[in-house]
Amino acid sequence: MVLSKTNGRLLSVKPYDDGCTVTVLVSRDGERPEKVVVRTTYEDVEKIEGNSN
Repeated sequence: MVLSKTNGRLLSVKPYDDGCTVTVLVSRDGERPEKVVVRTTYEDVEKIEGNSN
């Protein structure tokens, strides 16, 4: 989900109680890639995937 939104390369995923923190590198033309950190919950993922009841 995060990779498709950022078009970045995965650096790491760190779990926590109700979700995870995803760190990606996003390429910029002619510039150094930007590090982007996104914190998401399992609830967010379920809503996107349509698995929420």
